[in-house]
Amino acid sequence: MVHPRVLEPFLSLRLREPKAADQGHNIDLKKVREGLRKMSRKEHRQHKRMRRLESQLRETEAEESDIRKDRLQGQILQQLLWTYAHVLKQVPQRPELKPLLRPVFKGLAQYAHLVNLDFLEDILDALGTLLNLLGSRDAPCCLQAAFALLSGQGQALTVDPQRFYVALFRCLLESPSASARTLLLCWRTMVVNRCRSLSVYRLKALCKRFATLCLNHAHSLGLTLSLGTLLRSEPRLQGLLEVADSQTIFRPMLGDPDHAGCAPLWELHVLRKHYDPSTAAIAKAVASSNRIPPTLTSLDPVRVAGKRFDPLVAFPARWAKFC
Repeated sequence: MVHPRVLEPFLSLRLREPKAADQGHNIDLKKVREGLRKMSRKEHRQHKRMRRLESQLRETEAEESDIRKDRLQGQILQQLLWTYAHVLKQVPQRPELKPLLRPVFKGLAQYAHLVNLDFLEDILDALGTLLNLLGSRDAPCCLQAAFALLSGQGQALTVDPQRFYVALFRCLLESPSASARTLLLCWRTMVVNRCRSLSVYRLKALCKRFATLCLNHAHSLGLTLSLGTLLRSEPRLQGLLEVADSQTIFRPMLGDPDHAGCAPLWELHVLRKHYDPSTAAIAKAVASSNRIPPTLTSLDPVRVAGKRFDPLVAFPARWAKFC
């Protein structure tokens, strides 16, 4: 049995690191000038030729070292991706390898911009197969890795991401206990950054499911802030705030967001009475089609999601003797 910590050092690899600045020795210019003055014209010309030759040799050595470095990094990356792909393909047959998936997903998301197109299709197929086997905690990490691959060189592929959005739709229903930070990173990559390319039916259904998650999740501030920012910036979602769309029906138990329908976000009116004043202020502003307070729009939902608001309930004075 391989421990997950065995794969964690792969996350510290410095692939394609920038070139280090040349740290030359301190040159005494006075001595150089004195040496040039003592030279004859013939020696001076020969000195210039030698300097040119030395500079050309240094450039040639630098090019050779860069080529050698790129070749070595390519071999390391190939072995790294082979290891990740091997783990992904072995998990369906060997469920005991599931603990290895977390570092694999992190590694794929970290090195997604370096993955060659030859590996992309195989890795995406393996990730799509795993989605049906993962729980509510690991599925967002898998989706984040998949869309990190699709955001880089994967844009050149003609891959239909519907199965990933179906998994996200299911994951939002089953993951009130999942990490809010992971959910928000997944939501930002799949929905916020791609909202213009999504169909209006899929986008509205995902927002409706996400609003339901805001009611049940402990870190509702970051979730509500992310939802409110999207509703304010996307004109196609304004119908979710109007009563005119009350005739539509939302079918939450359907697995496909394209066919689940949509309905007005009554969840925002419930969140207006949330115990967290910031969450209530965001919900009130969005539901009333007003601007979100600037002090809240400047916050990063992912960072806010790591903080939990614990309210202090003030009991009436007559209850003091019972406390």
